[in-house]
Amino acid sequence: MSEFIHQELILDKSNTKWHEYFSDKEYLYLKHALNGILNNNGGFESIGIEFDKDSRTLHIYEPFVCLNYLGYLSPSVVSIKFVDNNKIQFLSGDDNGIGINSPRLSPSRLYDFPNNLTSNICFWHFVDAIGQASADEE
Repeated sequence: MSEFIHQELILDKSNTKWHEYFSDKEYLYLKHALNGILNNNGGFESIGIEFDKDSRTLHIYEPFVCLNYLGYLSPSVVSIKFVDNNKIQFLSGDDNGIGINSPRLSPSRLYDFPNNLTSNICFWHFVDAIGQASADEE
């Protein structure tokens, strides 16, 4: 079952409702990716996300606010799905209303976790993967 929330900047696990459904490694990746979006989005204080503990997926609504601000084209919605301990899959959609686990989401190839889980590396890994997935669809 999934749940929608407005996620603000993540300082630690106490201000997330979803951290317990992901491993420490997955949580750290998500924290850095979401904080990167929030720190580069032109002034918004939160971002709409949905998470599904059963499929270990976190769905981001309107990440393009940040990515377009940085000069990147991006999909309207993006899901980050953890396939196993070392693989991440990104799913994207072209409509703001597409929800988590929708059959309208287009899956990317599988990506390895970055070797170093720092804030910049995780955020730019996310941006690069979304950019590559968008290019693959064309």
